[in-house]
Amino acid sequence: MTARSVGRFFKICGSSLERAYKHHLSGFEQWNQKEHAEDWMLLAENFDEQMSIDETMLCDDLFTFFSRKAGKGRQGTLAAVVRGTTADEVVKVLMQVPEEIRRRVKDQKQRKNYRKKHPKKYKGKVRGPKPMRKNTRFTPPKIELEVKAKTVYETKVELLTHVRYPLMKSREKWTERQKAEMEILFKLEPRMETAYNLVHRLRCLFKSKITPEKAKPRLHEWCKDVGKSLIRELISVRDTIRRKETEILGYFTNRSTNASAESLNSRIKGFRAQLRGIQDLPFFMFRLRVLFG
Repeated sequence: MTARSVGRFFKICGSSLERAYKHHLSGFEQWNQKEHAEDWMLLAENFDEQMSIDETMLCDDLFTFFSRKAGKGRQGTLAAVVRGTTADEVVKVLMQVPEEIRRRVKDQKQRKNYRKKHPKKYKGKVRGPKPMRKNTRFTPPKIELEVKAKTVYETKVELLTHVRYPLMKSREKWTERQKAEMEILFKLEPRMETAYNLVHRLRCLFKSKITPEKAKPRLHEWCKDVGKSLIRELISVRDTIRRKETEILGYFTNRSTNASAESLNSRIKGFRAQLRGIQDLPFFMFRLRVLFG
């Protein structure tokens, strides 16, 4: 809640209350990082074994946020804020932290990356509808569905619209209607079933609690099956996985993702929206330290 909102509730001047909070009540004037808060802020006491890194836009410039996963977006989460996103700028600030504190962060194992080139040209059918005669009204054919002893008629477009959500779920979570729709869809489009099975296998791989050593051959086997399917969208995903194999396999070490950093980023943007923007960047950094530091 902003000072102006409190002032509006108690029928007092919000601007005066905001100035009083900033200069007298908050402790901002005695803050030891006030002078360089526009460029960087460092909270070394919040360094932990698992850290996250993300960037967000503040005052028409990108800032890098270094946060602690165990903080879960509450106090003790924010560890460092640096203006800029280059490695040199961030490292220059983080190196000010004592070495014994920096060593709390655990290192991830490094593995070899795969760098292979793949053909960009793929054979496929010519897209676009077939030409129609003039002055003829097109009536799409309807598909018959049997759902709970009832007959339902849908066009193919309607069928594709309804299956968006079942395609993102596993088979055991489908309803009776979704099972009937998916069965007909897979008969009409066998490649869709192949793509669904491959995506479901990858989803199950990331859900399984295995070590990186066991995940590596399973991931390679999945990449081979994607190459046999000749589905170019999945082949594009496979190429990305091969380029980023080291980072992806690092996930299986402790099943750690960057979700905590994205959550903190969302909270900071929400706080900025409550303030209707940032007028005083050093004071904004001070308030981030109070809320998340």
